[in-house]
Order: sequence, then structure tokens, then C-alpha cells
Amino acid sequence: MEVVTSANQILSLGMDEVLQLSHLDYVYHRAEGNHLFTHDGQKILDLVQGAGTGLLGHNHQEIIDTVMTALGKRVPQNAQFSSKPTAKRLVEKISKALGGDTGSFVGILANSGTEAVEIALKHATYSYFQHLEGFLEKWRQEFVEFKRKVKKVTHAEIPLSIFEGTALSGMVTSSDNLETLSEKIETYHNSLRFKPLKFIALKRAFHGKTLGSLRITYNIRYRYPFLLGEEGVYFVSPEDISDLEGIVSSHIINFYYLSLGTDLRLNLKTVPMSGIGAFIYEPVQGEGGIFPLTRDFLQAAQDKCHQVGIPVIADEIQTFGRLGHICVSKAMGLDPDYLTLAKGLGGGICKIAMALIRRQAYQKQFDLIHSSTFAGDELSSLVALKTIDILTREDNQILNRGCEMGKYFIDQLLQVKTRYPKVIYAVRGAGLMIGIEFFPLEKSTSWVIRQVSHIFNVSSLPIASYLLNKEKIRVLSVLSDPNTIRIEPSLYIEKRDIDHCVESISRLCEILNKGDGYSFIQHHLEQSKITESETHEYIPSTIKPLISHRQDINHAAFLCHPVDIGDFIDYDPSLRKVDQKNVRRLLQFYERYFNPELIARSVIKSSTGLEVQISFIALALTSQRFAESMARHNLKLPREKIREALDMAYQMRCSVCGLGQYTSIVTRNGLIFDCDHLSLTTGNALTAGMAIEALLMAARERGLNPEHLSAAVVGAGGNIGSVISELLSDYCPSLLLIGSSRYGSKERLLKIGYQICNRAYNRVFQEGLPPQGFSKNAAVFEILRRARPIESDQRGKFIYDEMLSQIKGSMPLRIEHQMQGLRDCQLIITAVNTSSAILYPENIRPKEVVICDVGVPANVHESVRKMYPNVEVIEGGLVELPHKESINIPGNHLFPGTVFACIAETILLAMEGFKGHYSYGPISSKQVTEILHIAAKHGFKLAKSKKKSKDTLI
Repeated sequence: MEVVTSANQILSLGMDEVLQLSHLDYVYHRAEGNHLFTHDGQKILDLVQGAGTGLLGHNHQEIIDTVMTALGKRVPQNAQFSSKPTAKRLVEKISKALGGDTGSFVGILANSGTEAVEIALKHATYSYFQHLEGFLEKWRQEFVEFKRKVKKVTHAEIPLSIFEGTALSGMVTSSDNLETLSEKIETYHNSLRFKPLKFIALKRAFHGKTLGSLRITYNIRYRYPFLLGEEGVYFVSPEDISDLEGIVSSHIINFYYLSLGTDLRLNLKTVPMSGIGAFIYEPVQGEGGIFPLTRDFLQAAQDKCHQVGIPVIADEIQTFGRLGHICVSKAMGLDPDYLTLAKGLGGGICKIAMALIRRQAYQKQFDLIHSSTFAGDELSSLVALKTIDILTREDNQILNRGCEMGKYFIDQLLQVKTRYPKVIYAVRGAGLMIGIEFFPLEKSTSWVIRQVSHIFNVSSLPIASYLLNKEKIRVLSVLSDPNTIRIEPSLYIEKRDIDHCVESISRLCEILNKGDGYSFIQHHLEQSKITESETHEYIPSTIKPLISHRQDINHAAFLCHPVDIGDFIDYDPSLRKVDQKNVRRLLQFYERYFNPELIARSVIKSSTGLEVQISFIALALTSQRFAESMARHNLKLPREKIREALDMAYQMRCSVCGLGQYTSIVTRNGLIFDCDHLSLTTGNALTAGMAIEALLMAARERGLNPEHLSAAVVGAGGNIGSVISELLSDYCPSLLLIGSSRYGSKERLLKIGYQICNRAYNRVFQEGLPPQGFSKNAAVFEILRRARPIESDQRGKFIYDEMLSQIKGSMPLRIEHQMQGLRDCQLIITAVNTSSAILYPENIRPKEVVICDVGVPANVHESVRKMYPNVEVIEGGLVELPHKESINIPGNHLFPGTVFACIAETILLAMEGFKGHYSYGPISSKQVTEILHIAAKHGFKLAKSKKKSKDTLI
């Protein structure tokens, strides 16, 4: 299961940040055998062993004794440019351990595995150009001899046919003589010096992170930051030999030699040479995800390469000693030209590596142009000699033991895979080099598990975090294969430790299988308080699987977010085990990294037959978190997350995206975004229209006539509240506009008041409509009549000022910043976005009141319903769908067949194929009227008024 990852994922985080976020930032103060120890007494089973360097475990006593003896003897550590007999003995001992004689390989020592690979590549490159120069020199010598032979020939025919099918075809002409012909051949040969040298590596390969070895490392995430593409290297499939065979066959370069036959006819001799510098492989691809390569493939690859003179490099850096052999390639019967060794060679103590080059292929001048300051030092060489001695004594007893333990380990893990086929995708490996590939955690039914995996865009890190923190087992994440963990214990691993690891992974699989997010991330919570529900049976997620993406219809997206911490329980039922304080801490700690997520998707059908698929994208920020950001004037994070959600909507090919709840507020109703590729709407126009319709319908159902009632708009200074205030003036004779006490609020309310006055004048004296609502008041009508001579831009202010000075008694249009005036009103609409309720029993009259609550969370406190059962509190802007489709949004409590008006407006715009933005920035009464007509056209109508019983997500 090949997974392609991009370059901007985990590499965008620093190592300290990765360790902190994944809770892998342990500090170890002691190491012994198979375990690490922390200062607070934790004992950790280490199945990482220094990324495979701890072949003999931590601080093996014989290795320690070797080090102490050498230091006690004051052996020289820095005696560069001198003979190093210990290093030579090491090379001879390894050569013998590989089954050859002591002089079969030349060894060049280094300090790390990537340096050993660099040496092999460097030598192969040097050797290639030496051979190239050898061919050129041979050609020059032969051409001198050729000219000597033809010196006395007055004429030699140059048949063009001998050049057909060669690289010289087209260069040679019938007018050429021997002199010009030789010049053309020499020019061609010299051009071969500048032909880029190519290497062949394997897909999934990892050979190091210095620039040379990085070039032949497959993962683009490592190469991309250094602008290393695939120039100079071919990555071929390790499952299909034909890939390699095709490249080898197509990269033959030819040298051409001239000769003269006895018949004085010119002949052309072709000598081929491969244009490939080397083929490199790992017997088991480690960083690529622990993929053992088959002997058949490697043998075929070696044979093909050797046929044309391509050297073969066996990268045994990680496999050294892990699979029951010093060198796996030799044990498989292969015959590579280069071997690179490192990691376990240093006994877990020293940094030492080695490139072994077959003596017949070694270029003697190479060690004069390559050197390393610290390579081949006495101490590291002594330790490596002792390591080889330990590994090979008693007929390779410890190597054989490691191989047996590896087989047992893999067999046990395969049984776990059988029990959890939907959790573990594959168990791979050989010896004590094991990989467990999990299915991607982003597919989990648990919101928490999905989000934690999104932090790094890999599954392996959170899995490694769980095993370390909950089971005290240290495994290694394979970053080039994001769903695989790597297990590389010492050869001394005990069977009981293997059993403990297998049991721990079984427990992990049970958690992942159930989607028990809390158990998976419990260690992320500080002193988590567990409620009694922890002892209850686990309740699985009730979230329905997403329907598939439709290609044949228009698409819309809607952005939303949880109202409060409690709503996360609907996202992930396992969070019932966690107190809200800890859930809040979890969200705050990771809010920067949690991704917007597609949480629901529905297809909505118009009464006309048109269909739209709407996708709901949720941000992991609560209403309170948005409100806090606004109060602190720090909206960077919320806006970044909204931008990510918009990008997600665009990638899903949505034509319209609705900004719901606080996503519209913190973006100034979308104005901060300039999205040419996506139509934005806040849904405010239909929300305003449906809120008014809902209020009027509920009033009439209770026998209340709006034409005789006082109405109030709480939040009248807002985008929705201002339009509601203007439209409500068409129905009610008396209006109370309530705004906040913030700076500029009074001026905004006055401006709205002027608009209401101007609207009343226009309806009566320009549109010719009969007085209605606000204008039906006799005193107001008289003022409207007297406003005819006033300039239009001043008319609204004139009318308002005249009402203040002329009307005695109850003012038909009041502006306030306190709630006291609500006790005089029978109809109330609240449209305030706040993190908590603002309307309480003491603010309103106890009966004959209808309140339409448009706020999210609810503006009306629950105590109003409890204390005043005759006060009706209804949902604001609830729309009934023509075909009664249900939208199952976690954390939401929509009635079946209904949506909020803001969602409905988003759907309607997609049905209409609308281009451009709609409820974007300030909305107008004209937009409200227009969208109501569109809703009626598609059969979207006001849902029957229902009491608002719970804060909702949208």
C-alpha cells in the first residue's frame, strides 16, 4: 500500500516541536541491555535501539570493557596520516567473515552510514570516469596505429553504410576524408565526458541525508528542500525487474574504432560501455517501510548489471547483523561490488562505518583524493573488532539467536493482524528488522484519533506515542511510510519482552478497532479526571459514514464549528470519559495543528428536480475560543483555519461556500477573503428573512396581531440585526433597537434608525403603498409627509429628529443599550453572536411574548423557558427542505427535514449556479427579498415554529 506524502507536512515542524506534540520528549539518564531509564524511575523497553545501532543492546559489558581498556592504555585517537594496523585488521576480519580471504576487499572507514554510501558513490563515479578515459586513451593509440597503416594508401573508400544505426550516423558525409572523419569521431568521444552520469536506485530507497546519498533516496520530502529531483538517478520498482532492464539497455554508450581491411575497405568496430555509474539497493528497505527484497529480484538485477559492467552497491547499513548474518547479500549468494556497513558495527557505543570495495575493482588513486579526519580511529576500530568477534563466536550463536527471536516476533504479530484485519494492514520484515503497517488513522471513526493523526499527517507518530506513554515500549516511526512503525531490538531481546510488546499492540489494536479516542490520547491529558462513565461499556461513534462524492451535480460547502466543549462529545463519544477542563486543555494545546474536517455530507433536492451536494467542514474551535480571539484582537489562528477550510472546499470542487457562525464574524462577513475561485456567502440574507417570517408566524398562531404590537431587535447593530430591524418596520408600529455599549454602537444604531425612517417614506410616497407597520402611526405619517422637501440623503435623519421632538408619549422608534425596554415588547428577535446567553427572565414580561432566537449559541437563557412557560422561544431562521432530507451533523440537533437558513442559502446559491459572492459584507433588504423568492422557487419554506431547546452547532 504505497502512500505518497507531500513536502510540507512533518518537515514544517522542528524536531523539538515534533517531540513535544507527540509526547516523545522523554529524557533518558541510563541505558542497559534492552531498556532505557528515566529520572523518575520509568523503565522503557527499547525496541528502537538507536535506530538500529544497538545491535548488542545498550552498554554491552564486553564493549564497555574494550573502551575502558583502550582508554586506560592511552591509545592514540588522533594520529592522522599514519599507518593504522587496527583498522586494517578490522577490514581483514570482516572480509573473512563474509566468506572471502582477508584481502578480498579494500575497506575505507567513515563515521556514519551516509558517509559510507557517499564513499561508494564517489568511488563508483571516479571509477566510471577512469574507465571512460581508458577507452579514450585506447582509441587515441589505435588511431595512431591506424594512420600509420594507411599512410601509404592514396585513397581509402569511406562507405557510409558502416555508420548506419550508430551515434555517428548523420555526422559522417561522403565528402569526408580520413582526417575529417577522425576529427568527428574524436569530437563524439570527447562529448561523452560531459554526458551526465546516471545511477539506479529503488523506489522506497533510503540511503542517507547528505547531498550525494540524498539524491538516491526516494522520498521526495527529503530531496525537495534541496531542489534535488530525479536528475542523475532512476528509481525503479523492486517488484518488477523489467523496469531496471529497460533502463540498463537504453543507457549503453559506444566507442568506435577504425580499421582497414586487406581489400582497403574501411571497417568500424563498436565497443560498448554502460552509461550507468552503479545500481544500489538495501536487502531490506528500512526507512521505506521494512520491505524485504526477494533474492530472485536482486539476483536478476545483479546479473543484468554485471553483463554490461555496472557495479552493484549493497547498502547493508541497517541489515548488518539483524537478519542472522553479517552481510545478508552474501548469505543470499549475491556478489555485490560494494558493501556499506554501519549502525551496529560500532557496538552501540562508537560511530563507525565502512565501505568495502572489491579489490579487483578498486582504484588505487582513490584514497589519495578521499580522506576523513576522524575515520579509522583506534578506539572505534577496536570496538568494531570486538563487535565482529561477539557476533561470529561459537558459530554465529548470537546471530542465529536474533534470527530465531525475529521469526517468533513476526509470527506473533501476524496473529494479531489476523485478529484485527481492519487495523493492521501488513506485518513485514526479516530477522529483527520488523515493520507493522497500520491502516491510516485518518479513516478512524474517532474524531480525536483522526485529528491527532492530522497533526503530523502520519499515523505512526501517535501510535509510537501511545506505546511509549501507555505501554512503556519505544518503537520508531517510519516517516517515509507514514502508517508504519519500525521495530529493531537488540539481538538479546527476551521472549517475555516480545510477548509484552505483542500484548501491548493487541491492546492498541482493540482501541483503534473501537475508535476509542479517549484511551488513545489519554496520555495527552494532564492529570485527567475520569468520570464514572469510564467504567461503563464503551459507546461507539454514531456518526454515519460519509456518502460518496457526486460528480454529476453542483457542490456546496458550509463551514461550522462546535458551540461549546460539550459538543465534542457528539464528535467523539469516548470523550464522555474526560472532564471538560481536560478536553479544553487538549483543544488549546493542539488547536494550531487540528485540521478542518469534513464531518457530514448530504444531497439536497429542489422541488424543481435540481440536486446539490453539500459538505460540512468543521473547525476545531469553539464559540468561546472565537469570542476570546475577538476580545484579544488576535484573529490570526481562526482566520488561518478558515482559510484552510476554504482551500479544502475548493479542492472538493465546491462552487459555493457558506460561512457559518463565527466564521463569518471573524472574517467581517467574508470581506477579508478575496476568493475569485469560490463564491462566498454568510447566509445572513435568508437568515434575516426567515427569522422575520418565523416571528410573525409564531405571533399569529398565538392570536397576536403584529400590527398592534411592539417589537424589539437585540443586536440591531449587527449585519443580520440591522436588516431585520429595517424589514420588521414594515409590520410593527413600534420598534426598539438594542445594541451594545461598545464604541461606535450608538452611531450604527442611529444610522439604522435613519434607514428605517427613509424606508417608511419611500414605501408610502415613492412606491405608493398604503401606510403599514411603522408608517401606520398617525404621528409618524404626518412627519413623513412633511419630509418631502428634504434632500434624500438627509431625509431619514430629519424624520428621526422630528419624531424625537414632536411625538409625545411612547416613541415609535427607540434606540437603547440596555435590556430594560424589552419588558414593553411582545415580539423580540435576538441576533447576537456571543459565547453565552444574554437574555434572562428579568429582562422580559412573563407572558404574551414571542422570542425568535437567531443567536448561536442561544441568546435566551434556559431559565426563561422554565420560569415563563407561556413565553414562546423559537428557532431563528429554520427552513424546511422540499424533500425532507436529514442532515446529520455531529453536535447539531436539527429537526429532521430542516436546516438553518444560512445553510439553505448556501444550497440555493449552488442550485442557481450563482457566480460571485452573495451575503458578503453588509446585506441589504433587497437581497433578503430576492433570496426569499429563490427559496420559494425551489420549494424551501419556513419550518413550523418549534421551541429552541438546545444550543446548536450551526
